[in-house]
Amino acid sequence: MIISILNMKGGVGKTTTTLNLGYALAQQGYKTLLIDNDPQGNLTTGIGIEEYEQTVTDTYLNGILPIHQLSEKLHVIPADITLSTVYNELSNKVDANFRLFKSLKAVNKDYDYILIDNRPDAGILASNSILARSIHVFS
Repeated sequence: MIISILNMKGGVGKTTTTLNLGYALAQQGYKTLLIDNDPQGNLTTGIGIEEYEQTVTDTYLNGILPIHQLSEKLHVIPADITLSTVYNELSNKVDANFRLFKSLKAVNKDYDYILIDNRPDAGILASNSILARSIHVFS
């Protein structure tokens, strides 16, 4: 199941909800993937990831899923400020809103839950997050 945590207002607890729900699901034995879909990278820093070579930006631009294993049941795809470049890079691409969907199809069945933390925005990143939720319909 893919859950996108979205709200158009900042500071309402999207990252906190994603982080705490992810930890709780993993503690209950569910294999959980957290995706930081916000250029501020607060989920990444909040979960304690300090070193990484690739981020969710690589997912959008190259189809790479840089999954970091935090525990047996909890994994994360980090983000940083480079994610803000995705808007410009994908603005004229036909499949711009389906990049995350396409990449997650490869691992969707490996996880009980995939939680996506989003920035307060209704652009390409939010569209990708919403459309990724439809994987179960097309798989």
